[in-house]
Amino acid sequence: DSVVIERALDPGLPTAAVDPDQIKQVFINVLDNALDHLGAGGRVRVSTSTAGRKLAVEFEDDGPGIPAENLGRVFDLFFTTKRSGKGSGIGLAVCRKIVEAHGGSITAASEPGKGAVFTITLPLA
Repeated sequence: DSVVIERALDPGLPTAAVDPDQIKQVFINVLDNALDHLGAGGRVRVSTSTAGRKLAVEFEDDGPGIPAENLGRVFDLFFTTKRSGKGSGIGLAVCRKIVEAHGGSITAASEPGKGAVFTITLPLA
């Protein structure tokens, strides 16, 4: 039951002034959520780019997507669609707080049946 993780990382990316441990926690949590929703043969693409004076990191999966009624709630504290014992609804809320504390933003976009895209933007150093 393997999942493919593709990387499209910009080698000339400027640096962002961040706490690496906190941002690593965000990236791991977003990636973990994607992997939790993928079946065998699923794919997650991690890409980096610059958007103006911001660094953008995008996590795009080809899973089932997020239903429209849940999309606006994914960053709400204690909101989860995982079965009991699998998730607490804290992870993405904490991710949002960490990213915003760094002066950035995190967004989710999805079309049911066509996967989800989480985009994290952080100010450049």
